[in-house]
Amino acid sequence: MFALLANVGLVVIVTTTAPGARGYSYENVDASRPGVAAFYLVGNAYMVYATLRGGQLAWVAGGQTESRARLSLRVAAAGLLTCCLGTHLPRTITTSGWLLLGRTLLPGTPVWTTPLLAIGIGIFFMGVGYPGARTAIIKARLWLETRHRYRQLRPLWQALCERFPSIALFPCEKPIREAFHLRHMRLRYYRRVIECRDGLVCLSPYVTEPINSTIPTERQASLFYDALQRSANGVPVSSVSTIAAPQTAGMEADTQELLSLSRAIDRHRPHQYRPDLTNVGQPDRDLR
Repeated sequence: MFALLANVGLVVIVTTTAPGARGYSYENVDASRPGVAAFYLVGNAYMVYATLRGGQLAWVAGGQTESRARLSLRVAAAGLLTCCLGTHLPRTITTSGWLLLGRTLLPGTPVWTTPLLAIGIGIFFMGVGYPGARTAIIKARLWLETRHRYRQLRPLWQALCERFPSIALFPCEKPIREAFHLRHMRLRYYRRVIECRDGLVCLSPYVTEPINSTIPTERQASLFYDALQRSANGVPVSSVSTIAAPQTAGMEADTQELLSLSRAIDRHRPHQYRPDLTNVGQPDRDLR
């Protein structure tokens, strides 16, 4: 209702104002022209109501939510309040003085209200955009972490794929080309974790001594390379022994053990060891 009345009033004022007096911004307004002053009085009076009401609703809604949207709504409400008290209310008072009293009640409003309006709008959009920006930052951080882990697993994955090519779903690529993989990073990462664990299961019968969580990672890396050499003969030498077994259930614990083993393998790689992955995997057409 208030918006309709304000629009009708603005249309009437514009149509009854001389064409030469139209088009003035508030900063260049001619206070001696009643039509121009009335136009800005009606417009700013409505904006006082709109910003106050909008700020109240945003503040109340922020108090009723337990999610992180509370801060967003409160910041948006602060931006609307800044627009109201810093711009629209002073301009309403000033234009009322021009029309009713013939004098300026608040000096300088064409100068100092505009920067406050810009500040209020900026604060409002900061509040509105905060959830999206926060989500984008979290997703970027997770993507970087996933990519880092994906590359850290390469030494372990590369050694296992050389000995057991059937575990690899996608073809192996050189590290330089792999560095340009940007899409489907989580799929690639989870696939690499699964392939590493599958490869360790295939390798476990060739480990010469039982392995448990008390054995240092460096010792497990040594046993890993020894098992790789023994697996070339194709004759198991022991019962199944789990390499890099997680101490607790869950993928995160399993992944941490694989990462530790992969780093140890990279540090203690024998000089004569040169993986050949030319025949690993099948052409990957889905993730290009």
